[in-house]
Amino acid sequence: MRLSCSFTLSPDQHEADAFAVQTLKAWQLAEQGRGDSAEVQRQRRNAFHRQIYLSGLFLHQLAPKLPALLAEALGERVSAQTLTALAEGAGVSLDSQSGLSEPQWQKLTALMATAPAPAPNPEPGFDPAPLLAAMEALGQAPALGDGNAEVLMALASEMEALKEGQDTALAQLSALKRQLAEQDRPVTAPAEAGALSSQLDKARKVKEKGLW
Repeated sequence: MRLSCSFTLSPDQHEADAFAVQTLKAWQLAEQGRGDSAEVQRQRRNAFHRQIYLSGLFLHQLAPKLPALLAEALGERVSAQTLTALAEGAGVSLDSQSGLSEPQWQKLTALMATAPAPAPNPEPGFDPAPLLAAMEALGQAPALGDGNAEVLMALASEMEALKEGQDTALAQLSALKRQLAEQDRPVTAPAEAGALSSQLDKARKVKEKGLW
């Protein structure tokens, strides 16, 4: 089954409609310059308008008035900031950044570094309690019931990766220290080795003569 959709633009009455007409004409000229066959052009044209229509339905599912706000704001200055602001006006938050700022990360790292060492052979799994306690000290503790478990897991993974990097650096420093210690160890010179061998030979001859 196929459905055909049509709508009307009024470029003389609405600036957004005029911008849409200009954009669609530019897209059409670019498509004609591709040199595709008539069938390929038809398929691409159908896919183009289908994607635009369905993306509008996606926005409608998020908030019914969001497509109307975006349609009126369509123009030369299209930006992600405009989208975010209009979405918030429609009651939809597009800001997914629930992480910490750089100073907060530094403070969290310091708090985790001073936390008590875990018990030997801990049971597998992630215990968010120490991390939550540290984040509460920063005033950034999220509620597990709000779907923030993934955020906590990501934070724990980053902290674990940081610890592994520190362990690796310490191991490399220890290896370098051992190498330097071996290089500083005194080595018996060949001349000294020869002198020692000569003394041993003399002592052996004296002993053979029964002098001691």
